[in-house]
Amino acid sequence: MKKIEIFYIHYPPFIIDGNELFRDSAPNWSRYYPVIDGNLCLIALRSLLIKYENKLILVDTGFSENKEFQQIYHIKKFRSCDEILRIHGFNPEQITHVIHTHLHIDHCGGSFKLDKGKRRKPTFPFAQYFVSKKQLETALNPSIFEKDSFEPELIESFTKHHNLVIIENECFLFPWLELAFFHGHTAGLMLPVIHDKDQILFFAGDLIPTYIHLEQEMASNFDINPLRQLAERELFLETIINENHKIIFQHDNFLKEAKIKKQNNKYVLSD
Repeated sequence: MKKIEIFYIHYPPFIIDGNELFRDSAPNWSRYYPVIDGNLCLIALRSLLIKYENKLILVDTGFSENKEFQQIYHIKKFRSCDEILRIHGFNPEQITHVIHTHLHIDHCGGSFKLDKGKRRKPTFPFAQYFVSKKQLETALNPSIFEKDSFEPELIESFTKHHNLVIIENECFLFPWLELAFFHGHTAGLMLPVIHDKDQILFFAGDLIPTYIHLEQEMASNFDINPLRQLAERELFLETIINENHKIIFQHDNFLKEAKIKKQNNKYVLSD
């Protein structure tokens, strides 16, 4: 097996209420994650770019160019996904697959761009776009609790995309790339597990957005089903401990990746 190359795509960080991200029922979160003003904290946003043979696979695409969201989340010096890829030496036309962990606004916004006629066009014209069936159904008919997490015009663009691939069940997209499903944060959260010859990498997405969420009680107000989220997280943490995975955190501004161990009945960072 040839070596799998992993590139981290870092977007400008954004600001969010820590009581929402770490849940106000866990009042001690600020002891572990720095506060910048009141309850506000700075959150990272990163994607993965996976290169293997002739495949160039992008996982999530960040925010769209919608200035309203940039203001809401205090994003300074916004750069779109394709701009950042070019900085890394890649062109949008080179991307062969785009895996969307889910369709919340900070995860799929860069998948389409407005052309000069204000029509949405795929940012990656030769790529297949992957999304789970349950997530697409949720995005098209969201509950009152989740509707603000979706951008309706963007979701419509997905439904019209000729190269959209809808994934119904957990599967291996390739022999070395597994897609695992979770439903506590949102229905049909689809997270990639990369089976490299030397290690297994788990892109934790919004299942474990920061290392603080290793704490068993640390759910998020953004989780649609917090109890299921915690149960799914604990089950998967047991798996990755047993199989010696490495976790990639999508939203932790201070820690990009780590191995996990269980100590005194708690999940902690491995030395």
